[in-house]
Amino acid sequence: MTSAERAKRWRKKNPGWAYLYSRIWDKQNKEKIHIREKRRWQREKFNPLKYHQPDPVKYKARMILNNAISRGLVTKHPCSICGNSKTQAHHQDYAKPLIMIWLCSNHHVEVHKRAA
Repeated sequence: MTSAERAKRWRKKNPGWAYLYSRIWDKQNKEKIHIREKRRWQREKFNPLKYHQPDPVKYKARMILNNAISRGLVTKHPCSICGNSKTQAHHQDYAKPLIMIWLCSNHHVEVHKRAA
């Protein structure tokens, strides 16, 4: 058992103490938290793959696919390039929302970079 698993189990058994320790850590490490939040804000603000103007066609395709996955009509597959099990759906044509290829995040970014 790894230390992360032990810590997770301990936090689950002792939620009151875990909350208390996390509050103490937060007070002692305000600068670390500030730096982490600032980096996260910059990463989200300047990420070119995040869309700020929602496209209704893309939104509808994503919703149809997510509903199909939750209903069990579509199952996630490993990355079609490297075989990684953590995948994202890539639509070639948003007009056909259930026709997509499964890619890991690295290959998904590469496909979008090539398309741009």
